[in-house]
Amino acid sequence: MSSVSNLTQALAAESADASTASEFDYKPMPVLAPITFLLGLFSALGLIVVVGLLLAVLGIILGTICVMRIRKSNGTMGGSLLANTGLTLSSVMLVAGVSWNVYFYTTELPEGFERVNFVKEISDYQFMVKDGQPQAHPNVQALEGKRIYLKGYMYPQRQTEELTTFLLLKDNQECCFGGQPELYDMIGVKMEEGQTVDYHKGLVAVGGILRVDFSDPGQLKPVYKLEGLHFKRARTAF
Repeated sequence: MSSVSNLTQALAAESADASTASEFDYKPMPVLAPITFLLGLFSALGLIVVVGLLLAVLGIILGTICVMRIRKSNGTMGGSLLANTGLTLSSVMLVAGVSWNVYFYTTELPEGFERVNFVKEISDYQFMVKDGQPQAHPNVQALEGKRIYLKGYMYPQRQTEELTTFLLLKDNQECCFGGQPELYDMIGVKMEEGQTVDYHKGLVAVGGILRVDFSDPGQLKPVYKLEGLHFKRARTAF
């Protein structure tokens, strides 16, 4: 009986010691550790959209803070694996995303075309009035007849495939929410004979010869027109 009692007491004491050790082995994890890890995962979006690059930068900043905080805790805080993994992912994806965007930006421009920013070089220059008649801003008028390359969003219409004509808008606010775009915010594109395109809800890149025509302006009747020679889905947002 005595030996059984002693064994029981020994097991109880061992269990108590294990419980105590387990309790003191626990290390609190900074909330930034899982956040950094998630930012590292989502920073892969930098290969597709600019927001991914911003997530990568944020992941690097928060990851660095988190890793330094864990190191300064002298072993009393956990989460170093999550934080370091997230920091590494964000760093790698930032470099990869920037390189990816730079490569496509420098190689996407078709030969013989001039790159034009739809917003800054066309839309922001609103129409002027001279002798009671509307006219394009001189900076936009200077582009008429040139082969330009710009990016925008297609205005959704009933037909979505094999389009020969479509409206190109400066952004997707009117496209996605049914707003009425201003005349200087849209360009009517007519593809050259024999070339058709399919509707794409994302950013598209279009190249062609710009024309300015105030003869029949009106609702969804653009003043700016483009004789489309080149069309593809945009690989970068720039």
